[in-house]
Amino acid sequence: MLAIGAVAFFSALSLATNFVIVAVLAFALFHPAANDYFAASGGRGPAA
Repeated sequence: MLAIGAVAFFSALSLATNFVIVAVLAFALFHPAANDYFAASGGRGPAA
């Protein structure tokens, strides 16, 4: 019973950690300054 509780705790901790990482990455990609940075390429794509 204790082992199942420990696995569930670390699983929830991992889920929370992954959520924080994804939230930070999403914020960095969709921040207005990032929009300006990506718009500076003129919309020509990665081969520009």
